[in-house]
Amino acid sequence: MSTYTTDETGKTITAYPLQWPVQFPRTSQRSSATFKTLLGNALKGLYDELRQLGATGVIVSSNLPVKANGQPYAQKVGITDPGVAVYFTYLDGQRVLASDKWAAIEHNVQALRKTVEALRGLDRWGCSDILRGTFSGLLALAPARTGAPNADEPWPAVLGLPPTASEGDIRTAARRLLGAAGRDATLSEAGKEQQQERIILARGKALAALSK
Repeated sequence: MSTYTTDETGKTITAYPLQWPVQFPRTSQRSSATFKTLLGNALKGLYDELRQLGATGVIVSSNLPVKANGQPYAQKVGITDPGVAVYFTYLDGQRVLASDKWAAIEHNVQALRKTVEALRGLDRWGCSDILRGTFSGLLALAPARTGAPNADEPWPAVLGLPPTASEGDIRTAARRLLGAAGRDATLSEAGKEQQQERIILARGKALAALSK
């Protein structure tokens, strides 16, 4: 299949054309990568890494036309936007990784493949809490930018930390995220305030959980 529907909003994610995740800023000036790979090999490697990770419902979204089974053709004629986003289900949630740093689409696919490979290494090396914390910050849906913060939103998902994080880790992550939200050029002033409120709420919930 070439699409899947997210549980949270019913929004349909398509493999073609590219559906870039709005929470990821786009690269303004792309670079040449040193990867030595063909597009077909990079795509196969990305699917293999996600399968070994245990991901399901994988959708590689790009400006590559897709086959009947939803997988992209390994051809890149006429591609002006080399960005690639991969959506998948992992740890009971829809996740997304995206890359458009490189000028060639196969290099962005390879970058995603290498990213998943590195994340799998965290699990193999006994760092499963770090792996879970990392994926908690890779939700397929962007946080809402209007209205009050969602009081039911799990704080690990907001702060990008595992539930076992220490007080120091919680405060450090919140401070970093608050600064990043304040500098986010893609947000209006109101949007920055709402994002910061969301982070402050999550920090409070995390610190309260430590005292229980």
